[in-house]
Amino acid sequence: MSAIGGMVNWNFETVDTRALFDMSRAMILRAPNHRDAYVRGNLALLQNHSRSGEMRMPQTMIREGRRYTVVLDGNPSFSPIGEEMFESFLDLGSPETLLDAYLSLRETLADAMSGPFAIAIVDEERAELYLGRDADGARPLFYREEEGVLYFASEIKGLLPTLRSAIRIDAGRLRTHLISPYGVCFGEDLYRDIESLPAGHSAILSRLGLRVFRNEPPAPSDPQGSFDFSCAEIVFPKEAELDRMLTEVLYAFDYPQFDYLMPTLFCALRARRERGMPRSLRFEDPSLCMNLRYARERADRIGSVRGVLLTPVAPRAFFAKERELRRLERTMRSLLGSVDSALLRYLLGDRWSEILLREKNTAKRIRMEGMAYQAILWEKNFPLLFS
Repeated sequence: MSAIGGMVNWNFETVDTRALFDMSRAMILRAPNHRDAYVRGNLALLQNHSRSGEMRMPQTMIREGRRYTVVLDGNPSFSPIGEEMFESFLDLGSPETLLDAYLSLRETLADAMSGPFAIAIVDEERAELYLGRDADGARPLFYREEEGVLYFASEIKGLLPTLRSAIRIDAGRLRTHLISPYGVCFGEDLYRDIESLPAGHSAILSRLGLRVFRNEPPAPSDPQGSFDFSCAEIVFPKEAELDRMLTEVLYAFDYPQFDYLMPTLFCALRARRERGMPRSLRFEDPSLCMNLRYARERADRIGSVRGVLLTPVAPRAFFAKERELRRLERTMRSLLGSVDSALLRYLLGDRWSEILLREKNTAKRIRMEGMAYQAILWEKNFPLLFS
């Protein structure tokens, strides 16, 4: 797992390298061990990655006198279309192969790719930036434009340091999202100045502007058709660890993203690592019945932080014990009681606590409480403006 990001100034002014450093640091939980960057005039790209043996990116190459820079998050392979066109290429994950494929296919590159990926390629002579994302949306990619500069990053919080003013959030949508049992919005729906490159889409930015278009690869596989019903045993952490673990979970995710399964998954992944067990986990996931896109995003973020593979499976029954959920909620409410609730009063009114308690399902109530606490944590670190 890795995080990518960068900025391109088509006014041909020198980019702010401090902003690049802040972008990388904001996404450090996604890949905490190594950070690489490429800076040249009006261009800056970065990658955070976890494994020392991983191929270094961004990587710059010269083809026929032109300079190209490639950065990649993911492990793509060729689709059947790509295999027919590039039989001699062995590893699409290498920057050289990726660039050669791009020079042959240009904006249809993503049509020949399958598997999880988010990619950025800069053609400095042509003054173009190409962005691409996989059809299943397994790897996220966000972007924003301001005064002739395009910023992109694997996480929303990677873009927040580049904003010159307060971060504008749609308060009306956020209120609805906070009090909904399973959530109805994603970050890009709430942040007024940030967009998400949709799954299965590409974009080209040049001095003529930004053009976003849909890829045309083979139809993505339906993950719901391959679910089995095995389930790893997941236990809640000890109560003394819960408050620290909840804070870790909340910082690992873009705001607002939270559900009651997150701390249990973090605990199980850590326990597997300490016991030398395989670093993968299969778990029952009720949210798959509600929103497959959210379940994918959660698997990506937790897998990024812990460096493991998560495989959600369709639930047969609610499997978390009620007493464990109530223990989690006690800790959650204690954390809420320890912070200034002015933001919650603004969003939900003076009776915000009663609004949360109206939800009778404990798991759903924990989700609402968790995102309320997450809002307070984020306001401490970023200048949020709810409008």
